[in-house]
Amino acid sequence: MQNRKAALAVAAALSATLLFGCNDKSETAESAPKPAATAAMVETAAAVATVNGMAITDAMIDAQAKRMGSQPGMSELDPAMLREAATDALINHTVLVQQAEKLGFESRPEIKSQIQTRRDGILANALLKEQLATVSFSDAEVQAEYEKHFNTKEQEYKARHILVEAEESAKELITQLDAGGDFAALAKEKSTGPTGANGGDLGWVSPSQMVEPFGNALKAMETGKYSSTPVKTQFGWHVILLEESRDVTPPSLEQVKPQLTELMKRNALKAYLEDLRTKADVKMN
Repeated sequence: MQNRKAALAVAAALSATLLFGCNDKSETAESAPKPAATAAMVETAAAVATVNGMAITDAMIDAQAKRMGSQPGMSELDPAMLREAATDALINHTVLVQQAEKLGFESRPEIKSQIQTRRDGILANALLKEQLATVSFSDAEVQAEYEKHFNTKEQEYKARHILVEAEESAKELITQLDAGGDFAALAKEKSTGPTGANGGDLGWVSPSQMVEPFGNALKAMETGKYSSTPVKTQFGWHVILLEESRDVTPPSLEQVKPQLTELMKRNALKAYLEDLRTKADVKMN
């Protein structure tokens, strides 16, 4: 019995956090604490308990038990104990809400503002959720989205580079390479970049990963050749060696379909919101 009372005390304390520990952040309809039942609920739903005539129903208790059961330390309670704790928490919640209403808390400006913010957040999220449920895409639409992102042929390049501060230093390096100098050895000796210690080895890279002048230079080079003129970026002056190149095999549609459909849903919601804004009378003061 003592252990049961202790467990219920812990459950009640934790449930207080669930019911009353709300912060100022906007919440979705699922995560927001549920309001106490109205008097009308007494007539339309079987009440497990009433607080000054206000109903606490099975559905309310089940929902509260589900929220509490997902919290750390609460999943260990057996269903009956969790339900008892949920009932107790809802009674406490209702008592507090009724007293706050009796004392006129709703008329306080800061409270009214919080209630309005919470209400607005619940309504906005409920609308977006309902709108999202109406969004669907045909196989042809998904295929078109896939081709938009993955139908272009890309290449990767295995390259080395030597980075120096001055253009003249880069030109001198090219002169040494023309005379038979070893690229990796010169990179270890002269490069100021982080890859210098590895002989300037960049591994396999795509032009899109590199700053634009560097990436463009890579695409224009011949395999096995080094740049005949220095390439300038915001980091300094580069001498580049292209060792190999290969085609990039894009992922299959099935591999990226979940991410693509999620992207398409976000874009659909964005378009929906933009349409609402277009129709609204928005004025910037």
